Amino acid sequence: MANDHSVATAEDDSDLPAHEETYADFLMLVEISVTSLFCILLILVLWGLKGHGAVAFIGFVLTAGAVLFGLISGLTWRAVLPVFVLLGLALIWATPRWDPRNAALLATGCIALPVAAGFAAFASRRLVFDAAAPAAGLLVLFSVLLVLTLADAGRQRRRLERVVQAQRERAAYVSGELEAAQRIQAGFLPRTDTLRDDRRLDLAVSMTPAREVGGDLYDFFPLDDRRLFFLVGDVAGKGLSASLFMAVSKALYKSARMRNPGATVNEVMDAANAEISRDNPEMFFVTAFAGVLDLESGELAYCNAGHENPWVLAPGGHDLLELGEGAGPPLCSVERFAYSSAKRRMQAGECLCLFSDGVIDARSAGGTRYGRERLQAVLTRNANSPNAPTLLDSVRVDLKAFTKGADAADDLTLLVLRWLGPRATA
Repeated sequence: MANDHSVATAEDDSDLPAHEETYADFLMLVEISVTSLFCILLILVLWGLKGHGAVAFIGFVLTAGAVLFGLISGLTWRAVLPVFVLLGLALIWATPRWDPRNAALLATGCIALPVAAGFAAFASRRLVFDAAAPAAGLLVLFSVLLVLTLADAGRQRRRLERVVQAQRERAAYVSGELEAAQRIQAGFLPRTDTLRDDRRLDLAVSMTPAREVGGDLYDFFPLDDRRLFFLVGDVAGKGLSASLFMAVSKALYKSARMRNPGATVNEVMDAANAEISRDNPEMFFVTAFAGVLDLESGELAYCNAGHENPWVLAPGGHDLLELGEGAGPPLCSVERFAYSSAKRRMQAGECLCLFSDGVIDARSAGGTRYGRERLQAVLTRNANSPNAPTLLDSVRVDLKAFTKGADAADDLTLLVLRWLGPRATA
């Protein structure tokens, strides 16, 4: 019997290593499973850092709970070490991207996690491990990241300040160039005070560009002692390109007129069409109304190249006549087109009212079009204005009130020419 007992004891002792090995394998399997769980939870946290704050918070809480559970359950430090590595990676990813306050909250949670895990492991299983090492490591990592982030933010701020300053200087330069272009364009246009001493006519003109510079044009100058040439035109488009072509068109038209002082108004239109079309790679076209007024007889010869038909306003506003004859296509639209002209003998005191399409196409804040009918009503209502500038100002005031609160869609040009009679009766 004694021998049997000793044999059983030996057999039991021989089984102990096998049981310990089985337990170690089981514990390793648990450690691997818990580590995998930590990795999955940290992936959830990192995914939440992309912008899903609630998901990030839930993932962080689950990760902290898993760490505490693993330590309380007796897992070795090797099982939870990947968690703190991944928390460090999370800090590296989040600190440069998050607001400093939110990044500090994340760092506080990451640093508090190993400390809380150490207390929990000691309180539940009397396990002691170095919780200060990962906490200090995370703290140093966050401090370095915060310093680098703040330094980079300072560099970014200084670079943005330089960019903003450069943009301001560029905007000021462009604004100065546009103001200079506006002054130069205004210098191209004639002034009415050059005709102030001529008592046979009363002239007023106004051009308001939709932008800093515009594509509308006008011109007037005496051909001789008794004839006055005048022109109102509109280049297709607006802005700087239209204003450049406007200056070229005006110069070429005036050159065609001055080279042929005895030519009829339609012959000058033919010559101007050929001149302006010659160098026009952008395919601009120009509408124009040109006329020659005999200041002694009141005879008006005119030609219209696709422009708005002007009106002749009689004193008292009882008669408003539209000049629709002598019409043709815009300049640069039909090559070698033969323009025709028309004539009308004006009566003393009558006004010739020319305007660009920007006037009748003007829009109110609600999108309503100004239209020819409204312009006609304003002219008729103010037909007894004492002079041409007063009549022109009445149209401008009404137009300004109509378009209040709306952006200008096109350049606005108005020209009012009143024939007062021959010199003998002036």
